[in-house]
Amino acid sequence: MKTKCYRRVTGTKYLGVLLDNKLNWMDHISKTAKITNKRLELIRRLAGTKLGITQDKLNITYNTYIKPVMKYSSEVIDTTNKANLHHLETEKNNALSLICGTVKTTPVTALQLCTENLPISLEIQKQAAVPSLNYKLLPGQVGSTNIPHIKLSKPNLHQ
Repeated sequence: MKTKCYRRVTGTKYLGVLLDNKLNWMDHISKTAKITNKRLELIRRLAGTKLGITQDKLNITYNTYIKPVMKYSSEVIDTTNKANLHHLETEKNNALSLICGTVKTTPVTALQLCTENLPISLEIQKQAAVPSLNYKLLPGQVGSTNIPHIKLSKPNLHQ
């Protein structure tokens, strides 16, 4: 019988998620922050043009092009230490500052109100809760609630 030697690795990539041996997701979060920073360049270019790109269009660009990258794999990122999400929060705050056209000293809460965006940690928690809730609503699961099915009937208008 032939013996195989395996090389020990500290992490691997699976479905776009960087898995490390400590499962603290720091490698994945750092990589996501780098990708987000590259995509943020589009917002910088659009905000710096004299073509009159509106704040609404910049916000739509952020919500469709940058935020999904930050929220990808939120089900596993939600288990990380909240301090690890600092990199993503910083990139998000930079994007919101560009969208609103403000200086770096503007309070983050004002930027969130201006763009109607939640902190990224809350966005991740919100997205991570959906599969968990769907699982709990399946019949026969521990902790599932028995929600009765209600049949709606059309009102009789000829009475």
